[in-house]
Amino acid sequence: MLDDGAADAGLQAAVGALTAFSDRERPYETWWPEVSAHLSPEARYAFEGTDPANVRVSAVTDAGVLAAAPSATQMTALVGTDVGQYRVELIRQSVEDTWLVHALTPPPSSPR
Repeated sequence: MLDDGAADAGLQAAVGALTAFSDRERPYETWWPEVSAHLSPEARYAFEGTDPANVRVSAVTDAGVLAAAPSATQMTALVGTDVGQYRVELIRQSVEDTWLVHALTPPPSSPR
């Protein structure tokens, strides 16, 4: 079970990651270190090399909501953006660890 503090921390992590990801005006050399700090190793592999100019989202529009929490180390948040609602899957190794984004799924009509 996920307590309120852990859920809030997860939502903050989701919004922080998506905020960094949506900062598409920055060159890759400054954008990627900021984005990758929020990502799990698998997500870093998936998004490495992404050209920020090709990222469609440019703004986060809400604080996110908890969509699912199957365990104390996994949760899914839905975060509103200027292109629709992103699904942000987060993981952590243990309840003491910080949340990391495992997957960023754009709205159906938005390819990233």
